[in-house]
Amino acid sequence: MGFWFLLALGAGGWSSLSNEPAGLESLWPGQSDMVIHRECNDMRSDTWRWLTYQFTHANLQHVGMNVILNLVVGTPLEGFHGHLRVATIFNTGVASAALCQAVAFPHFMSLIGMSGGCYALMGMHVSDLLMNWKQVVYRYPKIALLVSLALVDVLNMNLNSHGSGSGMSTSYSAHFGGYMAGMLWGILLGRNLRVKRFERIIQAVVALLLLGVLALSAVKLAEWPPRSPWEEHGWCWVRQVFQPELFGNQWHCIYCSGQACINKWSQAAQITTVDHHVCATTGSTFA
Repeated sequence: MGFWFLLALGAGGWSSLSNEPAGLESLWPGQSDMVIHRECNDMRSDTWRWLTYQFTHANLQHVGMNVILNLVVGTPLEGFHGHLRVATIFNTGVASAALCQAVAFPHFMSLIGMSGGCYALMGMHVSDLLMNWKQVVYRYPKIALLVSLALVDVLNMNLNSHGSGSGMSTSYSAHFGGYMAGMLWGILLGRNLRVKRFERIIQAVVALLLLGVLALSAVKLAEWPPRSPWEEHGWCWVRQVFQPELFGNQWHCIYCSGQACINKWSQAAQITTVDHHVCATTGSTFA
């Protein structure tokens, strides 16, 4: 947090603490956030982004909440499972959050923050309960805490479902990816005080599930242009144009999948950038 604080102050003074992203992006602009494409520029080969995005946060509230959550859920895990296991699960959660985001919402502007790792630690608590139920002393208070944290996240998602229009957005798919990674990898890698046969069976099933998910995700990421599971067409560039002779007296969305299309429509006399979610309620053309 101190690293973020110093970089934020250096970038814009005290006023930047509440509204300016800071962190590794301050030192390496545009090269450390998690994104798989920008304007049809394929960035899938930038593999470092899957981990480096955790070192940038949107504002003081963002980094502060993540640090507090990390301390609350991570400290007891580190005391029981040790530094190496917890660090491995945390960073696996960061990478899995990025993977879930890239597959489910490949056109998300960019992903920053360590929320995926924090949610992985929450998921690891679930795996700890599953594998060490009788050995967990405060299991019911732990369940109550985990349920409370989940309810807070669901409530926050509902309150922000309409978006703020500020350009900043919370990626709940990344939260989900981190949480599931922490739970599943925690079952495989977490400390188990008394190993039982049915727990070995659970571990085998989880290992097969993870292999299947990784294989399907790899197939999905190999698609170009990128396309979410609920999109019919792939695309990597979108604009709104106003051309009455083609689309009538209204703005029309143009989705492009390559440079030739971009070059063609960039010459339009009346053209503007647009959030692709807006295009769901207007006319659209894929080219």
